[in-house]
Amino acid sequence: MDAATRSGRMLQKRLAIRAPAAVVFQALTEPAELERWFPTSAEADSKPGGAYRFRFESAESPGRSYVREGTVLDAHPNRRLAWSWRAPIREDAPGEEAPETRVDIALAEKAGVTEIVLTHSGFGYGPDWDRSLERHSEEWGFFVLNLRRMLERGEDHRAAERGQLAKAPPDAGG
Repeated sequence: MDAATRSGRMLQKRLAIRAPAAVVFQALTEPAELERWFPTSAEADSKPGGAYRFRFESAESPGRSYVREGTVLDAHPNRRLAWSWRAPIREDAPGEEAPETRVDIALAEKAGVTEIVLTHSGFGYGPDWDRSLERHSEEWGFFVLNLRRMLERGEDHRAAERGQLAKAPPDAGG
């Protein structure tokens, strides 16, 4: 099924973060900042056409670790970011060819509070796609909430709630 056929299925996550849009955009684009709330390790060139590579490592089971790679499709500092996204449709077939979907993140700041709207589109139809859409909805829900926790309170819940390896916070004690 091609992307045009899948284009009508999407998920959306929306929340407000008490932080300026510039801080939120940096957390979405800078590898060291991404590693504080999203992947275990990140390589990213946040310019349109740039490549990214996100590694998610499981503390519980190395076999549950995975990599997501793609291209930055759009980037307007402090306003908008879009990535191509490839993930296997079926969790039980991680080696299967992963179709390309799209993740768009829009930011709008008002009085130091940034509304983030994450839209993941390009999902197809059928039982496997339904499960993929549900899985991605749960995962994006967790990660955008983790972004807010990190930016507002300096908290990272990846290890506790998802069993994901996460970088230790910088040593505040010197």
